[in-house]
Amino acid sequence: MSSSAQGLYSLATLIKRLEAITSRLEDVEDSRSAGHLKRQSTSTVTSAAVAETPSAPPPPPPPPPPPPAIEVQSAVPRAVTVYDEIVIEGKLKPFLEINKAIAPPPLNEQVI
Repeated sequence: MSSSAQGLYSLATLIKRLEAITSRLEDVEDSRSAGHLKRQSTSTVTSAAVAETPSAPPPPPPPPPPPPAIEVQSAVPRAVTVYDEIVIEGKLKPFLEINKAIAPPPLNEQVI
């Protein structure tokens, strides 16, 4: 057998084994859930005979309180201010003004 054929054979064998394991696990889960339902119905009949319903489970604990809010700086960092002055005010706005005079209106609407 060539190495690729042997590799495919190994892969097919692995797939079959995985399918068998999956089938077994599904069977185990089905039997557990069927047993659980059977136990529930038996306990319901027993409790109905006693004329007392089982108590509800306790409520879950409340969620932890949220962490304290982080205070946001109200002052704009110097780097942002300088960027606005140099790039936005110094370069971009003049470019947009020139572009408004040259470009057609649909293009200007897209830029803004």
